[in-house]
Amino acid sequence: MPANPSFQQLLNPIDESKQNPPIASCRPGEPHQQQQQQQQQQQQQQQQQQQQQQQQQQQQQQQQQQQQQEQQQQQQQQQQQQQQQQQEQQQQQQQQQQQQQQEQQQQQQQQQQQQQQQQEQQQQQQQHQDHLLLL
Repeated sequence: MPANPSFQQLLNPIDESKQNPPIASCRPGEPHQQQQQQQQQQQQQQQQQQQQQQQQQQQQQQQQQQQQQEQQQQQQQQQQQQQQQQQEQQQQQQQQQQQQQQEQQQQQQQQQQQQQQQQEQQQQQQQHQDHLLLL
């Protein structure tokens, strides 16, 4: 090797590349491999992150599904409660109707009794009048 390589390079750069081809081919290749490895690692990390994100999304979806199921159950329970309330209301209405019917019947009975009493009074009055006429 000459004492001044830069001067040699200036004179004949093509010969140097022919003289020492492994330097040109090997050394630049190493960082390429390293870069590729780093890129692969980064890609793997990205893939892992994506997988984690997907897992998180799946978990979120599962949680949402659970929440939806819980909400559906709650809605069903509410519907059942509403149905029960409606049934109770219907029963109450029926009871009220029965009570009203009973009251109406009682009123009718009372009216009938009053009519009977009136008829009796009229009969008594007529008898009394008849008696007066006879006298």
